[in-house]
Amino acid sequence: MDPRLSLRFLGTFHVTLDDRPLTHFRSANVQGLLVYLALQASRPVPRDVLAALFWPDDRERAARTNLRQSLYQLRKVLQEGDRERPFLLASRETIQFDPHSRYALD
Repeated sequence: MDPRLSLRFLGTFHVTLDDRPLTHFRSANVQGLLVYLALQASRPVPRDVLAALFWPDDRERAARTNLRQSLYQLRKVLQEGDRERPFLLASRETIQFDPHSRYALD
């Protein structure tokens, strides 16, 4: 079965979903969140770690709000609402890229 999501991070950042390029990333942090989670797919990442990593100069509450907004934007780009099996697994405490989803990573 072919991958639905193709992630190329070496060289130029390039992501396709069902062979269509995904280009509507709202910010570099949304792209960075996808990269980080895909590269760490073997384990869930605590939300507070992601918030501190991507918004180190913000207060904890603001950083967590930014993380929630970025996660929302990333889910929109990945069309998570249209799928039975999402690429992102999120709980109140962690976020993980689903290592069993149909994706290919360079």
